[in-house]
Amino acid sequence: MDIEVEKQIYDCLIPDVTSHDLLKQKLIEMYPNKERPIKGIFEYYGF
Repeated sequence: MDIEVEKQIYDCLIPDVTSHDLLKQKLIEMYPNKERPIKGIFEYYGF
């Protein structure tokens, strides 16, 4: 994982994000152009 991706994930970790599903939704909200890979990685890990 590169530093940019780690920062993007970290930026989504706000108090309202309390589950994997909410994290996925927040990532898609913040990075809509990356929706397909975001969904893919969550599905790959069973979320």
